[in-house]
Amino acid sequence: MNVRKLLARLNPSIARFEVHHGGQPELTPQDIAGALGMIEDRLAREVLCTVWWPDGAQLQRAELDRIVREAQLREWMRLRRELEAARLAVHVAEDDIDGTYGTRSGQRAALQRATETLDEVKARQWPAVGPVYRAVRQAVLAELATPSLCPHCEGRGEVRVHDRLLVCQHCEGHGRTPVSDRKRASMIERDEAGYRRVWRPVYEWTLALCANAETRGARALERALAPA
Repeated sequence: MNVRKLLARLNPSIARFEVHHGGQPELTPQDIAGALGMIEDRLAREVLCTVWWPDGAQLQRAELDRIVREAQLREWMRLRRELEAARLAVHVAEDDIDGTYGTRSGQRAALQRATETLDEVKARQWPAVGPVYRAVRQAVLAELATPSLCPHCEGRGEVRVHDRLLVCQHCEGHGRTPVSDRKRASMIERDEAGYRRVWRPVYEWTLALCANAETRGARALERALAPA
């Protein structure tokens, strides 16, 4: 069952978000909308609706943007805490270099490791919070809503191999073909070099967040619509 295609059956004039147990052999818009209302994962449900049935999203678009923004800010702060911990490790290693604790060679090696770790953590830091983050969120949802389903799994993110469901290797389980860096840079109004150097980690993290939410939503909808 391709639940993404089923969402196209929904008509805003008759479909409502309420739990509804339809007894007809054919799934009606009310059945589908009722199943959506049973999805408890709010982010998953709203991303799924925003991508496949925009008029049916329960939350205002601004509210969905707020949810994704909060997730971005949590990741930004996590990276900053990681940076502070790495800096502290370097300070401790520098303080120990006098040989009081262990051998000097061991302390120099510890300082080298701490410095290398700090450099790696610095490279993973996101830029300062600003308007571009909103542009990233909007671009990610627009990318997910663009018809670019993986031809191998038809957007499901899984393929059946010998009666087993496996993650589609062609799209890495996202159900979509990748978009070029140039196009993504254009969508957030950055040049391609700047996108790759500064914004690609933010974009790819946000895309993974929303794509995974959309996949969870589709699977939850499929379970809700499955025959009892």
